[in-house]
Amino acid sequence: MEISTRIGRIQDFIRSYQIWRDMNLREGWTREQLLEHQGRQLNSLVRHAVAKSPFYQELYRSVDLSRPVRVEDLPVTTKKMVMENFDRVVTSRKVDLASVYSHIDHVKGDPLYSGRYRVLTTSGTSGLKCVFLYDKKTWSTLMAAVLRAGSFMGARPLRPLRITSIGGSSPVHLSYRRAGAMDFGFHKVQRLIVTMPVEKLVAEMNRFQPQYIHAYPSMATLLAEEQLEGRLKIKPEFLLTGAELVTDAMRRVIRQAWGIRPFESYSATEGMLAVECDHHRGLHIFEDLVIVEVVDDENRPVPDGTPGRKILLTNLFQFSEPLIRYEISDMIRIDSEPCSCGRPFRLISAIFGRNDDVIYLEGLSGEPVPIHPMNFHFFLTTLTNVKEYRVVLGDEDITVVIVPRGQWGEADSEEIKQTIYKKLLDLKVKPPPLRITTVDSIKRDDRFMGKMVVVAKGLAGRTFES
Repeated sequence: MEISTRIGRIQDFIRSYQIWRDMNLREGWTREQLLEHQGRQLNSLVRHAVAKSPFYQELYRSVDLSRPVRVEDLPVTTKKMVMENFDRVVTSRKVDLASVYSHIDHVKGDPLYSGRYRVLTTSGTSGLKCVFLYDKKTWSTLMAAVLRAGSFMGARPLRPLRITSIGGSSPVHLSYRRAGAMDFGFHKVQRLIVTMPVEKLVAEMNRFQPQYIHAYPSMATLLAEEQLEGRLKIKPEFLLTGAELVTDAMRRVIRQAWGIRPFESYSATEGMLAVECDHHRGLHIFEDLVIVEVVDDENRPVPDGTPGRKILLTNLFQFSEPLIRYEISDMIRIDSEPCSCGRPFRLISAIFGRNDDVIYLEGLSGEPVPIHPMNFHFFLTTLTNVKEYRVVLGDEDITVVIVPRGQWGEADSEEIKQTIYKKLLDLKVKPPPLRITTVDSIKRDDRFMGKMVVVAKGLAGRTFES
């Protein structure tokens, strides 16, 4: 590592730690104090956006800035709007999308675009990649949120740890850059790529002996299986999962392997972060940093306890590329009751995936019926003889690709077929022809940061190995 890179990361950490200390005080606030803080931050953000961003100057031309702004009175923005107007959205006139893309094409390690910004992109699993700029203060605030997540788990920010982060391979992916930020000589950091063969991951982790692991839940479960089968031999104290849906079956395997309860997190490259505390009642949204509105298809708020169709996110600390009432297709449910830990943040009680992951199958009466992938996910993850799976939707059939655990026979395939048939009928769907096939492994696509795509459409989904 170059000396300048290490010095820069140390400076970032010091700034992050100072921000975290202030954030830590806010955890003792009342709900009323938190909402007052949100209001102040929102008004500062909106006025900055109008002063510095031509896009927001035009978008908010009818917004009365002579009085405090209410978030619900502002227009909704989308990924498409941000990317089509990128040069006008950003608040520096020295930034343009063409040069940002050039930076992305050549980025290696931890360089800063224009000497000021870390550039991150979304994984593109929803069909459209978005580009985000993080200046040094914004990045330090994001990393302070990471420190807070660790403290929720019981990991003290100033305790040196051996940390293994398993994520994407590109420096424009949040998982990659976040792990690099911690690698400056204080913690020992092992950054592994989720698309590596499991055998290599096991060998590397056996050598490193991590105390803290950050991984997708599907990968954490796969590694827990390796521990139970005697090939992986580690004793982690902390395990944080995120970026995929988690099931009770996954949690049971992890606890059986290491005797620890995993902590679930939710994060978005746009700057949102939520994580469980040690009460494990739900995921605390870091609402001193963001405003989260859970809404229906028409952007109307849904009551707590009701699943929404999407999120409207306002990032209160992102001033370089303001994201205000920015639409994210994730479907979540907010708990109607606060956590007994006493923190003022609302809880996410359930995450249902993206609304654009929903597939449509022919109904019993011929009409298209929306089916969410969770209908496959929560059934297949409970099967003890299924290690991994992928559901591939063809034009006229469904193929369920299985990585079996141990012996597999025709009776196993038939059980899955019959269960899926029954589930689809319960959903008023006419079951298409079903095929069950077994393979040795299922390949993870690094274009999507190695996230496990459990339901894929057409030939693009046939990324598995025999």
